[in-house]
Amino acid sequence: MFTTTFSRPSKSVTLTVIDRPRRGCVIATRTQAARQAARQGATAGIYSVTRASTDRHAANDSWGGYRLDHRIAQSQATEVWEVAHLRSKRTCAMKIMMPHWAGSRHVIRSLRWEYQVGVRLKHPAVIETYDYGVEHGLAYLVMEFCPAPSLKTWMQQEATESKKLSRLVGSMAGALRYFHEQGWVHRDIKPDNFLVPEEGHAKLIDFNLAKKTPSWLRRLIPVHSKVQGTPSYMSPEQIRGEPHDVRGDIYSFGCVIFELLTGRPPYTADSANDLLNKHLRAPIPSPKKINEKISPQFAEEVQRLLGKRPDMRPGSMQEVLEKLSSLKIYSNE
Repeated sequence: MFTTTFSRPSKSVTLTVIDRPRRGCVIATRTQAARQAARQGATAGIYSVTRASTDRHAANDSWGGYRLDHRIAQSQATEVWEVAHLRSKRTCAMKIMMPHWAGSRHVIRSLRWEYQVGVRLKHPAVIETYDYGVEHGLAYLVMEFCPAPSLKTWMQQEATESKKLSRLVGSMAGALRYFHEQGWVHRDIKPDNFLVPEEGHAKLIDFNLAKKTPSWLRRLIPVHSKVQGTPSYMSPEQIRGEPHDVRGDIYSFGCVIFELLTGRPPYTADSANDLLNKHLRAPIPSPKKINEKISPQFAEEVQRLLGKRPDMRPGSMQEVLEKLSSLKIYSNE
């Protein structure tokens, strides 16, 4: 199941995919999906949720030896806070469950998994993970504090100069290469999951959907899995619920580079069904048709990242990094 928001001329509509798409997707509103989840939870005992007296945390609350200072962001189930360690005074970031989700096994499991993935990752372009705990039914995850805009925000604020772009693309590719070398597939590569703390540098974040790179046996005997991801950046095999390796991330990375160069993802649509079907069947667009300054060679390489089949794409991020770094982004360089 995943959710996505589409902006329409009059309003934004949040949709949830609640079934694996074959020739399309089963779509429901968030309210319908919540009702279905509630029915399933009540039947199967999946959730044990205790309602708290407040729906949000407050500054100066203490959790796991950390003081909450400033709320940074909020999602449906979690908040992200700037926090201070009470003993060392070190500033960190904490992702903590919303009080009204107390006891939710699903959210607790999700944060624990993100900790297990991130705690051993040590790379300058990957966010560091420090700590995890559960208090009063609320799980929290402590990470490196990085006061920086996401790539999505950065693209809206910064002029895309060639030298700046080249360094940034190299930093993002290096982060993803390292992540793959540690045996992981990220499965949610998108502009929102890169931070841009300094000019020409990036940090990869959010390991909630990450999975171990599938073994040769898993690839030989595919088992369909739950569809998860962000529709604008999902590979065709991810949309079908098929096991996918690092080449699925490479497709998503191609979508991010396309948007970085043109200001929009390679495919857009008014509905989730149409968007997902474009990833599956629509011709691969060229970023040069939107931004004529892009060199033909760089545009062709971006299109190769967007191959409909995994065997049409580069086999590793090392190959992607070497190829992109050897090409000029713009023709007039």
